[in-house]
Parts: sequence; structure tokens; C-alpha cells
Amino acid sequence: LWFAYIAVTLGYLFFNDKQGFYKASAIMFSGMTICLIIYTLLPNGLQLRPVVEHDNLLAKIASLLYAIDTPTNVCPSIHVSSTVAIMMIVQRYQNFRHPVLIKGITIFTGIAICLSTVVLKQHSVIDVILGLILTLLLYRVCMQTDWLRYMQRIPYKRLLYRNAKDAE
Repeated sequence: LWFAYIAVTLGYLFFNDKQGFYKASAIMFSGMTICLIIYTLLPNGLQLRPVVEHDNLLAKIASLLYAIDTPTNVCPSIHVSSTVAIMMIVQRYQNFRHPVLIKGITIFTGIAICLSTVVLKQHSVIDVILGLILTLLLYRVCMQTDWLRYMQRIPYKRLLYRNAKDAE
């Protein structure tokens, strides 16, 4: 469900709200990059998963998930970080036909995804909390910082402008 959640939301934003798409991508891709740097410098993992002994549909699904997604490099959680980023971007979007329904479904699904990572023993509560904190910090940096104001104060901009003028 996580893959569909990310793909459907980014696809919708791509075609309907370019700025929202760019902001969501900035938060998500920055978060994923930071997580991968952390995983490289501080490899981590969990040993929470029980042996699946039952032979029913849900046990087989859990076994499949365990085989696909190993419990390595889990803190902070990319699943949680990306999910929370999607939840925050969707809550900001104003042009849904049925905003209460769409935003409600997004929040419900996002919370279910975050909880399922703990229930399925993919992540610990600490991984979830650190993934959430990472996204909240990135949200502040990507969404609430006036980057244009900072870019106008950078001296190299004048140099680039002067070189472009000389090229004419």
C-alpha cells in the first residue's frame, strides 16, 4: 500500500499542482537522502521479527513482507518519513473536489501505514518517531523558508548576471 500511496499522490500532484509536486518531492527526496547517508555512516537493524509458524493467508503475507523488506537500515524510517510528507502536502492542497473525503482518506491511510510498520515488526517506535521528526524538520526547511529572499543575497548571483550580460 505504501508504494501506491506515494505513487498515486505524486502522480496526482504532478498533473494538478506542480508546486505541490515539487515541494513534496523536495521533502521526500531530501528525507530519503538523509536516511541513506545515516544508514551508510551508522548501519543499523532490528531483531524484532518472530518466526512465522502459522499456515494461513495473513501469515503467508507477513512471511513475504519479511522476505522482501529485511530489518536492516531502519532508523529513521523512510516509510514513515515519506508517508508523513505526503500527509502534510495533501492537507495543504486546496483544490480537491471532495476535500474532506480525500484528506480524511489520506490521513487514515498514512496513520495505518505508520502503525503497520511497527505491527509487522519492520520498525520500532523509535524509528517511527525519528522518521516523523525528520519530516517535520524538512517541512520547515522546504515549505516555510523563503528561499528566494536568501538567493537574492548571494554574491555569485551578481557575478552570473554580469557574465550573462557580457555574453550578449
